[in-house]
Amino acid sequence: MTNTFVGGGIIAAALQAVWMAVQPVPPPIQIHSLAYVEGKIIQDRAVNAASKFTAVWAAEIVDATTGGVLAGCSGGGSWEYVPGRRALPMTLQEWVGSPTCRLVPGVYYPRATYKAGEFYISERGQIFEVKE
Repeated sequence: MTNTFVGGGIIAAALQAVWMAVQPVPPPIQIHSLAYVEGKIIQDRAVNAASKFTAVWAAEIVDATTGGVLAGCSGGGSWEYVPGRRALPMTLQEWVGSPTCRLVPGVYYPRATYKAGEFYISERGQIFEVKE
């Protein structure tokens, strides 16, 4: 009877290993949603890395009509990211890293980009409209 349990345990462990090997590895940073809500940018993102790591980031507000970046509404830098999921509201100025970011009437979307080594992700957020 003991051999049956041991054999069954070995088979279960082997199946588990095969299952884990075929599962896609999540990227180090995932953007679940990106939106402009009530005057704030809310970026719901997850850092899937096992430990802290540094990535280069870029944030910008894009004119949905022309595809151009709104003047004064882009920025970037590098940051040390810690594992976990966060969705913190930020002002436009905080999010893009530029105190000169001001919206004028128009239709826009936020875009976030991250790069770390071979990893690169660029996500377009929800379209929003600014009226007079």
